[in-house]
Amino acid sequence: MANEDDACPYDAEVFNKVFDLDGCPDTTLEFYQAVRDLAEQHWDAIFTASSSVYTPLGVFQEYTQPIATPCGTTLLNNALYCPSDLGVYYDIDFADSWLDEIGDAASAFTIAHEIGHHISFLRGWLNSGRISTKEGELQADCFAGATFAFADTAGIIEEPDRLEAARALILAAD
Repeated sequence: MANEDDACPYDAEVFNKVFDLDGCPDTTLEFYQAVRDLAEQHWDAIFTASSSVYTPLGVFQEYTQPIATPCGTTLLNNALYCPSDLGVYYDIDFADSWLDEIGDAASAFTIAHEIGHHISFLRGWLNSGRISTKEGELQADCFAGATFAFADTAGIIEEPDRLEAARALILAAD
């Protein structure tokens, strides 16, 4: 699930189904779940350190066709955070296309960005009127970057991942 710049561009994961020495997940669903788990581990530690309680995502749902959420119908080629059910929804074909075209970090950054909106919501900033939509998007990018820094400290980030995440930011920027 990686590109030619990553540790194992064509080998499947065999050890623990997500992260081991070859660096590749078995399936993209496992990869996206691993990104979620890592991000939530990071934010739980941040909240705990500030004497707060982290509330995990309520929903983490992939889709291939538009689906109804409490926040409206999802769009293809997109991902979204829904504060009504604390859910992240993502078009898996879109995420997979970024994985294939840009690399694993691009898809991971997309997931981490949506979880960044969750953090904004938990802190009372999302849809509060205190920050603009654009500021909310930049804040989610910043929170995704913080998750990447956490992954880097854990030894998960490879050098090509930095360029892949940057390219995702450039392509998705408003």
